[in-house]
Amino acid sequence: MSAPLPVPRPDRKVGPMALVLARASKGIAAVVDQIDPYAEYWDARNDEARSAGRPIWFVLGDSTAQGIGAPRPDQGWVGQLAEAVDRTASTDGQPVPIINLSVSGARSGDLIDVQLPRYEALVAELGTPVLTTVMIGANDVFRSPNISRLRRNLGEIAERLPAGAILASLPQAGASMVAKLANDRLKELADQHGLLIARINRRSDIPYRQRLGQDRFHPSEYGYRVWAEGFAEALGLTLAPMIDPFTPR
Repeated sequence: MSAPLPVPRPDRKVGPMALVLARASKGIAAVVDQIDPYAEYWDARNDEARSAGRPIWFVLGDSTAQGIGAPRPDQGWVGQLAEAVDRTASTDGQPVPIINLSVSGARSGDLIDVQLPRYEALVAELGTPVLTTVMIGANDVFRSPNISRLRRNLGEIAERLPAGAILASLPQAGASMVAKLANDRLKELADQHGLLIARINRRSDIPYRQRLGQDRFHPSEYGYRVWAEGFAEALGLTLAPMIDPFTPR
């Protein structure tokens, strides 16, 4: 029987603004209703992965790393990337175990205060990861756009990650100067610390509305496909074809 996780699971609380918006929109309400079951899905997988006895893929980040917006948690970018990771990184033909430490609503400061200590404790316990991926910063831009603080936090995160870890670019760079400056900072940090950058939201052949979930904010499974391709490109991997990605929503 495994001992409890070395750092307690963080509280996952829906923000007051999301609750207000959920009362006004069925689409937002449907996505808010995903938060607890998706977190429970990943918590269960985390416990299984911790006892698997094989090198781990660690995921850190926010709701997008949980797959919020997709119909199922395994249809987010993590789940869609997993098949390609398994194909190249598995040493025994079994899926690479995933420990997903992400938290819906997390900002860069939350990742530093909560997720990184859990990650570091688990790496000390379980050994060198096969892969570490991080998607963080979008909530900083959306909820508290302070570029000085975000740059500082991204710097600390990069310093604490192992060489070869992947940091995702922020998806709002086309509409937010804060996100654009943060992405510039990510490129600098990647060069300094030997990290990789996943350039997400680059494809335009999937219609914009089709790339969004029911709340018109989080990606849909098709939007997450584009994100997964950005991570795959950073890793030099190719994703298997997605079945009928242009079915009208």
